[in-house]
Amino acid sequence: MTAISLLELTWPAAAALPNDTLGLIPLGAIEQHGPHLPLGTDLLIARALARQVAELLSRPVLISPCPTAGLSTHHLAFPGTVSLQPAALVAILDDIVDGYHRMGVTGIAIFSAHGGNFAFLAEYEHDRDVAAFSDRGRYFSTMTDAARATGLDIPSTDEHAGALETSQALAFFPELVGDHASVQGFVDAFDGWEEELFEHGIQVLSDQGVLGDPQAATATAGHAINTALSQMLADGVREELK
Repeated sequence: MTAISLLELTWPAAAALPNDTLGLIPLGAIEQHGPHLPLGTDLLIARALARQVAELLSRPVLISPCPTAGLSTHHLAFPGTVSLQPAALVAILDDIVDGYHRMGVTGIAIFSAHGGNFAFLAEYEHDRDVAAFSDRGRYFSTMTDAARATGLDIPSTDEHAGALETSQALAFFPELVGDHASVQGFVDAFDGWEEELFEHGIQVLSDQGVLGDPQAATATAGHAINTALSQMLADGVREELK
């Protein structure tokens, strides 16, 4: 259907939004993504996914800008990372939701393209017309299944700046993807590696800041991943905001 950018509206246009308009709030992060992807990778992916999700829905969709950062404490060892306090992200989301309500937009969905925001979204509370997608496992399994269907061999550790996200970037913003032909990421999983990641930081697993194997990334896999994620998120919006 129609994707409407909140940033591009005039106030009369905001006042005249159709009664069945849905609100969409994409989240990302500003954090290191290895030596080959930009700090804003998650924000750029979230913004592009939001437009694809809107195109799959039968109602007009008002898309807010992404908040300027996310929850990224496990990436702070690397220069450039910006991490919000959880209370700050709550305040930002509350204010965007309140702004939507003042425009008469009452069905609102929130999703994240950054894995570190999922636990936060599972606990975020607002009015009953706000649906937050917080199933991190499903998000990554959707990505992995789509990539494997194109022939990629995806290790279980591929969660950050590896083949999955690098493929997404090659599909969405190839001009910002650097040389990754020799980038080595963390691929040898062990019991408790994810707990180690969130407790002590990604640098204990990879001095490159990469989980997975970006060398295998392809734009073809990226298109498949982005399509699968958009469809999964659109299905969730339909189910939660009937």
